[in-house]
Amino acid sequence: MKKDYAVSVIFPEVLVKHSRQHIRISASNLRLAANEALKAIMKREGIKGRRLTRLQLAVIHAGTSTIQDHEA
Repeated sequence: MKKDYAVSVIFPEVLVKHSRQHIRISASNLRLAANEALKAIMKREGIKGRRLTRLQLAVIHAGTSTIQDHEA
């Protein structure tokens, strides 16, 4: 069962308007949530293609998803 996570990232090395990024992810555990969120955020305008050396990452468990996968 997947759980919902809220991920917040602060990049101190980029422009102020791009420095704070937020995303909601559904994943089975915290590690996968952080990985998927960083993949998605690193593709965004202002972040993509930059050589970043520092970030602040916060992952918050936001609840359990109500959608369950059933295979027939």
